[in-house]
Amino acid sequence: MLIAVDTGKEVTWIPHRADYERWISRLTTKELDAIRDELTRRITSGEVHTSS
Repeated sequence: MLIAVDTGKEVTWIPHRADYERWISRLTTKELDAIRDELTRRITSGEVHTSS
């Protein structure tokens, strides 16, 4: 779940959704899992820094 910093509400809208859906549909489950695993690794390791 992604929360908007300014409102504290869940983000439910994706810009350019049609492009996103088309891109995702071309990936295999293995590729999607690898992307998600890498994002999780970077976020939990401290490589990704956010600011409010």
